[in-house]
Order: sequence, then structure tokens, then C-alpha cells
Amino acid sequence: MHLTVLQINTVRLKMTNAKKEKSEEVLPDVANSDTIQCGLIMPLSKTDSCEAEHWTEVRSIIIEALEDTPFCPDMVSHAEEVGIIHERIVRNIFENPIVICDVSGKNPNVMFELGLRLAFDKPTVIIQDDQTDYSFDISPIEHIPYRRDLRYCDIKEFKENLKSKVVASYEKAQSDPDYSCFLKHFKIYTKTTLPTEELSGTDLILKQLSALSSQMTATRSFAAKAANKLEGKGYIACLKGSANDVQKFVAQLFKHVKFGEISVIEKQKDKHYHIQYGIPLGSSYELVEKAAKSCNIDIGYIDGGA
Repeated sequence: MHLTVLQINTVRLKMTNAKKEKSEEVLPDVANSDTIQCGLIMPLSKTDSCEAEHWTEVRSIIIEALEDTPFCPDMVSHAEEVGIIHERIVRNIFENPIVICDVSGKNPNVMFELGLRLAFDKPTVIIQDDQTDYSFDISPIEHIPYRRDLRYCDIKEFKENLKSKVVASYEKAQSDPDYSCFLKHFKIYTKTTLPTEELSGTDLILKQLSALSSQMTATRSFAAKAANKLEGKGYIACLKGSANDVQKFVAQLFKHVKFGEISVIEKQKDKHYHIQYGIPLGSSYELVEKAAKSCNIDIGYIDGGA
């Protein structure tokens, strides 16, 4: 039977719409659902000294664990229709409401498919036997352990644990819109940067002139204070240096020496200042000399009469 181009396009449209509707389905309620697909990602052939028969037995244990639940475990590579297996695997990894992944033996295909599932950030339960070391990248995710020798008593406990984890993970994903099994727990942080201001040449000159004006105002204020000599008893130190250097000198001394109230008096126009203070500095001369040297100050004398 030959199909026309129109008939072929109609079939393709129906298949596309069916896939779209399936991807937009809301997760079914565990209590009210007949079956919920549960994807299986696990080794099938010989891996890490375990024959294929061993993995068949492990798969049977997983199926038994979920017997009295709505979950229907099946390999993500399985499908009723004939098609490209890789497309089927990726589709099932993406569409299955929940997936169980056995990373025992660290089979490369299993680890790759697990990476896809975690990238889709959908409910995933990881199991691992007691002979397999944890992988660094997925170690933050809880692994449900089981004995590789499949000892009956331990496997019985494992099945109960697996069932509870599958149900709890599925229900959490169904009830919490912000649920994330892996991806959303990581964030990219960016450092805060200081704002920058772009100025024209004229604006830059005006800004610098404004700063210079502020410095000149501060200097005039300093000179005004120099005209107000303290009355009464006290001591005088003769200093030579710029107004800024004298200010730095006095400020540095204040950190180490308590010499009472200070008045800075400008005596001449050649950067010659006198400071008057209430407590003699002779006993602290080494500190005075060190401060003067660091501030480019020449000391004429200290502790002179007021």
C-alpha cells in the first residue's frame, strides 16, 4: 500500500502532537495511579567481575521491591516499538517520572546515562553495591547500598529501603515545584564590581580643581588655627616642614604620647611652625624623632618655654 505525501504528513503531525502531550503531562498521583513508569539504568553485561546473570538477579530484586507499588520498573533502553535505541534511551531518560540507577562497577554507559538524567534534574534514586567506591562528582547524592553477594537478610532490608526512597522521591517531586535532585543545588556566583564614571576632559579638570580647592580650604583653616596661641603655661616645639607634614606629625604623636591640648602656630612664611602643648616630650624624644623623620619634619627644639 502506497501512502500519499499528505497522508504521511498527517501521520507525522499526529505523532508529534502525541509526544508533545506526553511531555506536558502532570505527574500521576501514587495513590490513584495504576502504573507509573520507573526507568532502570544499570549494567546488563559483565562488569567489574560480575557476570550478566548477576545483574539480571539485581534487576529482579529491584522489581520485587516495587511489586506492591504503582511503579513499573523497566530498562530505559526498552520500548515496544522498533526504533533507534539511542533515541529511545535518551527519550526514556527524559520522560520517565522517576529513574533508579545502579552505579555498581561504574559501567561507562551507566555513568553517562546517569549524567543525562541529572542534567534533566528529574527524580533519581541511586543504588550501589558494597564493593564499589563512591564517585567524586555524584558523592553528594545519597546512595542506597546493598551487598554484592546479595545476602538474603541484607537484600530484604535493601528492598524496603529502596521502596520507601522511590515513593518519597517521587511524591516530593510531585508536590514541590522547586524540587531538584542535583542541578539546582549549584549556583554561579559573580563578584560585585565598583561603579565607574566616564568623564570628558573638561569634567575631569573641573573635578580635580574642586579637589584642589578643598585642600586649599583645609590649609587656610590650619593657618587660622596657627594664629590662636594658647594662653598660660605650656611647652613649645619648633618644627620646619609643610602644613600637611606638620599635621601628620602631630597625628602620629597622638597615637603614642599624651601631651594635652595643642595649638599649631605659624611663625614665618618658610614652613616654620611652633606647636604648643601641656606635657613635656623630653622623656619620649625617640618617638618624637621617629615621627619627625617619617613625616619629613626638621625639629628646631622641643619643650621650650611658652
